[in-house]
Parts: sequence; C-alpha cells; structure tokens
Amino acid sequence: MKNSIFLKLTCAFFVSLGLFSCGNNQNNSTNTSDSTIEETSYVYQKDHYKVACVGDSLTAGHMWPSEAYPVYLDNYLKSNFSDVTYEVKNCGVNGISITGYGGTWNDPNKSYIKQQIYQDTVSFQPDIIAVFLGTNDATGWSNAKDIFKQGYIDLLNSFRNDISEDVQFILMTSPNTTGSNQFNIPGDVIVEEVNPIQRDIAFEEDLTLLDISEYFSDHENFPSLIRSDKVHLSISGAQYIAQLLGEAIYGCEN
Repeated sequence: MKNSIFLKLTCAFFVSLGLFSCGNNQNNSTNTSDSTIEETSYVYQKDHYKVACVGDSLTAGHMWPSEAYPVYLDNYLKSNFSDVTYEVKNCGVNGISITGYGGTWNDPNKSYIKQQIYQDTVSFQPDIIAVFLGTNDATGWSNAKDIFKQGYIDLLNSFRNDISEDVQFILMTSPNTTGSNQFNIPGDVIVEEVNPIQRDIAFEEDLTLLDISEYFSDHENFPSLIRSDKVHLSISGAQYIAQLLGEAIYGCEN
C-alpha cells in the first residue's frame, strides 16, 4: 500500500499490513503523501458496539446471503475479541448504488439513501458503519461520475444527522472484477475512477479507509477471492474481507 496510515497505539501491530488507516473526528490527520505513522493513546468508551455493513450485493451476498462477508465478520469479531462485544447487521442490497445509476435500476430515485434499507440502518443505531458502495455506480458511470463523490458525502452526513455525529465510518474501496462479466461492471472504471474518489473521501473526511481494492490486487491468488461470475465474493473473499475489516474495527475502536 502506497498510502500513509494513521494507527492508534493499540493497533500498532497492524502496521505491517499497511492497507488501512484509522481516521477520527478529533485532531489527528492523515497525509497520503508520506509514510508517517501517528500514534495516540486509547481510552475505553464502550464494551459493546453495533456494526452496520452498508453496501450492494458484495455485502448482501447476492445469491449466497449465508456466505456474505457480514456473516463471517460477526463470527470473526466474536471469536477473536473477547474484551469488546459486537453486533453486526447486514445492510446490503443487491443492485444498489450511491447515485442510483448503474446496478439494478439505473434510476437516481433508487439510490441507497432513498431506500428502506437506509431507514433500517438508522433504526439499528450503529456505532460503526462500514460503507462498501461504488461497484454498481461504475456501470452507470456516464451519469454517476459527476455526482458520485457528493452523493457519497451526502450519505455520510445523512447518517451523522440521523444517528449521531459520533458514528464512526470505515470506507471500503470497491475491488476490481476478474474479467468481462454478465453484469457489465467495468473493472477499469472501478480502478481508475471509483477507487480514487473513495480514497479522496476518506482522506478529506478524515475517516478510516480499508483499501479492499489494493488488498485484493496484491493478493497472491486474487482470482480465488472472486466467484466464477467475475464480480461477487467467493467464500474465501468474504472471509478475507471479514478478517481485514474485523481487525480494522477492533484496532480503531481499541
């Protein structure tokens, strides 16, 4: 990972991973142009956190909801971190996007923020929200491009307004596809257009970034993380994300 990282003192052992940065809403900052690691002390605030996994079919699980990454995330957090407990909710919807363009509907009235799942997420009152959106926007990029970034920021601000200013976000970049696919999701648009905007938002908003795109592309067997449809997460891919996200959640909260 070429980006710099900010890590809290108690998650310093994740430095070797190098692919997530822990942001917050206080006085810490991240400079993506250098490799400085800033450390800060931690004070426990809660012993139980609610985690909402917001996303499209990569989160919902597409045709395999029982093999979706939030399922494995719930298991991972409960199995590995006994000092803090977590409650995970899958808030993914197949075909959904930030802008409403691309995906199932290609309609701006069908954006995530305008769906019932948004209200369900708010009702859950999460402490942490992992946002994994952007893949479907890539399929409607000619319409989504100019409004994607602001739409993403609007979603974050809406969650802050409807849940709490203290809600913590983990922004996850969209992984590349492994080739031409039936969903017409263009991998080049994800890598060259969508990913840079996702990274910019995390940096500008001083939020935690989990760069799934970089993790996957650097993996020794990237194709094994994606199903034969070239887009959706395999069991291995879902478990890999669950581990990475679980470490990021625990590291940034503890």
